[in-house]
Amino acid sequence: MTEGNDLMKQTLAIEYILVGSILTLAILSVGAIGIHLATQGWGEFKAYLPLFIAPFLGWWTNWIALRMLFRPYEPPALKGLSQFQGVIPRRREQIANKVGAMIERKLLTHDDLQHVVKEMDLDGAVRSAVNTIIDRELSNTVIPSGILRSGILRSMKEAIIKKILDNMEHVHEETIPELLAKIDIHQMVTERLNSFTNEELESTVLSVAERELKHLVLLGGGIGLVIGLIQTALNLWL
Repeated sequence: MTEGNDLMKQTLAIEYILVGSILTLAILSVGAIGIHLATQGWGEFKAYLPLFIAPFLGWWTNWIALRMLFRPYEPPALKGLSQFQGVIPRRREQIANKVGAMIERKLLTHDDLQHVVKEMDLDGAVRSAVNTIIDRELSNTVIPSGILRSGILRSMKEAIIKKILDNMEHVHEETIPELLAKIDIHQMVTERLNSFTNEELESTVLSVAERELKHLVLLGGGIGLVIGLIQTALNLWL
C-alpha cells in the first residue's frame, strides 16, 4: 500500500510539473510577444498567429478525440453513417470480452479465490452456526433440568460440532475447489459490462481516469504551444 501511495505521489508530482511548465511557457511567450509588439508595432502580429492558433488546435483536437471515445452513443439513423459511433460503444462487446478474460487470467484467478477461502476462518464460522442452530431448536424443546445440570447437552453439542469439523478437511480439499471451478469469472465480468448503458460505461471509465484524460487534453495544448513557438520563430527569422 505504501509503495502504491508513493507511486501515486510521484505521478501527481510529474503531472503538476508538466502542467506548470506548459503554463509558465505560455505566460512567458505571451509576455515576450506583448513586449515585442509594443516596441515594434502591430504590423508583425500576423507572424504570431501560429502561437495562438496551434495551442487551441492541439487542445481542441485532443478534446474531440477523447469525446469520440464515447460519443455518439448510437449511430445516426442516416444511410452511410451506420459506423459513425463512439469507439467504446461500437466495440463494447469485444472490450467487455477482453476485460473479462484479462481479469480472470491476471487479477482474479481461481487460485486467488481458493487462497481467500483458505484464509477465512470457516471452522469458527461453522462452530458458531451449529451452536446457533442447536440453541434455537432446543429453545422450543422441554429438557429435564437434570440433563442440563449434568452437562450432557453441552457434551452432545461438542460431539456434533467435532463431527462436522472433522469433515471440513474434505470440504477444504475437494468441495470448495470444485465449487470455485464452476465460477466463470470471465463470463460474469463480460455480462456485467455488457449490461451497462453507454452513459454508465462512460461514467465508470471517467471515474477512474478522468484526471489523466484531462491532462491529455492539456498536453495537446502544450504540444500545440511548442509547435506554435517554432512556427512563430520561423516566421520572424526566415
